[in-house]
Amino acid sequence: MNLLSVRTNFIKQTGRYDLVVDATSYQDNGADYYIQAGQRMLDRMLEFPKDEGEMSISLATGAISTTLTNVFSVREIACVDTQDGTIKYLDRKSIMELREDYGDLVSNLANVTAAEPNAWALGWLRTNVSNTTATESGYKKLFTMPPTDRTYTLRLRGLFGTPSLANDTSVSYWSIEHPEILISAAMYRLEVAYRNFEGSRAILEDVKMMVLELDNQVVEQGQVGQDQLRDSHRFILRPIRNQDRYL
Repeated sequence: MNLLSVRTNFIKQTGRYDLVVDATSYQDNGADYYIQAGQRMLDRMLEFPKDEGEMSISLATGAISTTLTNVFSVREIACVDTQDGTIKYLDRKSIMELREDYGDLVSNLANVTAAEPNAWALGWLRTNVSNTTATESGYKKLFTMPPTDRTYTLRLRGLFGTPSLANDTSVSYWSIEHPEILISAAMYRLEVAYRNFEGSRAILEDVKMMVLELDNQVVEQGQVGQDQLRDSHRFILRPIRNQDRYL
């Protein structure tokens, strides 16, 4: 299903025709908010192979940070030097460690020798240190040190969220493979907005059951080529995001 089909079925099942412009075109008038929220909820509930991916990041000369969007977890980062053809994996550090190594203020970077990045950390950038006037960036930041002496390409491997359904023809993993789970998740978010505890709990249990069945399929696929069953407890435990799920 594309977004329009998901929205149409969501409206028909909930009876909330006020969330679309009309019952002919089914153009959005608020329904997409719950569909997008439901999709993000499903991403948070379950971690499985479709989340894995890589992305390339171009660092300009002197750069120390770049914005990350829709990245749940960074597993590793490699610096690709196109001039000498080498690939070097960066060390993961905390923001505090980077500050200890390179200085606590941006002005301190003037004393840091630019070179190929060798360390990375995640954080959120504040533009003012005052508690009353601080402005925080709305996006996760990837910090690399030292500042680059020329242009480099980073290869980031991690876990990514499902892209948003941006228009009527948009599709995603959930809308194509499991539209019924996506619609139920959207219905749950709507029931939560109603503050309907019993109704939302019933729908949530249904969503969890469908996600559990999906998780079992992932584990079943992971057994292919194995000569013995390992970690069989995953068949009876509810899926928990960020739990190691691979055999």
